[in-house]
Amino acid sequence: MVTEPTAPDLALAFCSAQYEDAAINELARLLDARLDRRPAPGVLLLRVPGSPAESRARVEAAPPIFTRQLVVGIVKGALSGQAGPVGSANQSGDLVIHNLEGRLVPVLPSAVFVEAVCALPVTGESTLPVVAVIEAGTVYVGRVLPGAGLPAPFWPGGRPRLPYQPDLASRSALKLLEGLAVFAVHPRPGGTALDLGAAPGGWTQVLAGLGLAVTAIDPGVLAPQVAGLPAVTALQMTAESYLARVHSLAGGEPAFALVVNDMRLDARESARLMIRMAPFLSPQGVAFMTLKLPHGSPTAILRQAMTILGERFAVVRARCLWFNRSEVTVYMR
Repeated sequence: MVTEPTAPDLALAFCSAQYEDAAINELARLLDARLDRRPAPGVLLLRVPGSPAESRARVEAAPPIFTRQLVVGIVKGALSGQAGPVGSANQSGDLVIHNLEGRLVPVLPSAVFVEAVCALPVTGESTLPVVAVIEAGTVYVGRVLPGAGLPAPFWPGGRPRLPYQPDLASRSALKLLEGLAVFAVHPRPGGTALDLGAAPGGWTQVLAGLGLAVTAIDPGVLAPQVAGLPAVTALQMTAESYLARVHSLAGGEPAFALVVNDMRLDARESARLMIRMAPFLSPQGVAFMTLKLPHGSPTAILRQAMTILGERFAVVRARCLWFNRSEVTVYMR
């Protein structure tokens, strides 16, 4: 590979393809970033002033919502016919090589040598993972800010690598599995959970599999492999009916360790419903929900929904996850 003179402010951001503009706008506010070009759907090549250390401090202080991963301090090069072992060029641990889709490239073509790794400056950020992102004819080598500032696993390009889960009731189960990993939440077995809008049961299935006793609320029917779980109590009713039922019973409100909500409602309507459920959360409990957003311009509605949630919850983090579609996942206490 032949390296090119490259400005030290080059960065790659990975985001949802449908929310690229939202990602550009939030990085402009957070890092004074400006768009250079869009190498692929959901991939942004940016100019970010300042050092990798400065970028890291900013994203850790205010983690972006629409940016899943950020690679900073990039050295850019053109792939050439020079041969050489990849490992010998790596000065700070294993070199991770992946393409613009976040798919791992275990071995570069035999005629390629990533000499740009040697050109990375040795700074206080040298402990960050080094990645080589391959585009047709070009490689970008830089340091990744894992989870764009969140305490998440290092997933190249933000593409999750989850343990195999057989017989999932629905694709939505993957959203919860990803969210628990990204937000570093580990529910304790033996606790209780309330799942709003549960059918067909993907989230209920995940929570029961983690050892929680789950009350699943939905006017629809749970998938057989979920309804038959001994830890699941299915109530075929709306969330509003459940609220009325609880309030009509003596003995006070239940206290759940976890309340989750993946209902298909307008983000603001769902947020209003969620704050009515806040009394059901135990003092040390946590809540997860998805906020359904419009395509293209989600920021205004997201801000309104987050303001509503703030009336009763402390919003810990929000992120447009890999498995989110037209939505953002929110983690609250």
